[in-house]
Parts: sequence; structure tokens; C-alpha cells
Amino acid sequence: RWTGLERIEDALAALEAQGPRAVVKLGPEGAAWLDAGALQRAPSPAERVIDTIGAGDAFNAGLLAALQRGYPLETAVRAGTRTAALAIASDPRRYPSWAELGIPVAGGEG
Repeated sequence: RWTGLERIEDALAALEAQGPRAVVKLGPEGAAWLDAGALQRAPSPAERVIDTIGAGDAFNAGLLAALQRGYPLETAVRAGTRTAALAIASDPRRYPSWAELGIPVAGGEG
């Protein structure tokens, strides 16, 4: 807890007061962020968990890839939760395509 605050929305507001928008990863509960001061959540899709190592990295990769492609934060957070859920449910480890994430991609890339 970087902020020392108990409530997620208070911690996010404190972080955002210091700089850019913030997203909090909540493990199996998904992730949360603020939108105009209101707490928003993206639940983690229910998947059979095989190995949680790298789940946070997979979330970050999905989130950042979606942001880099110009998607809004809500879509990017959902891409992150879905990427992590599919990754930790795979054996051997694999990462989802855009089509598996259910996010429309311009130009047909996958």
C-alpha cells in the first residue's frame, strides 16, 4: 500500500493527484481505476488457474498494448485482465491474440 489508505478509491485519487492516471491490480478480483472520480472495476474472467507466475506481467502487457493502440483506459484494463486470465490458464504458457481478447482491431492484425 503505497499510499497508506485503505479504500481503493482513496488510494487511486492520492496517486492520481501526484501524476498520471493509475490502475490497481487486484489479482483474482481483476483491476480498478477512477473515471471522473468514480471507482470502476474490470473483473478477472473466470479461468482455470494453472500457474500464476507472470500474471502481473501479462496484465501489464495487455493493458499497455491496448493503450499504445489508442484504446480508452476501460478497454485497456479489460484487455489486461483478459490477457492475464488466459495466460495463467495455459499450459504450456501462451498469450492471447487480439481476437481472443474480443477487442476489435483495425487493419485486420491479430
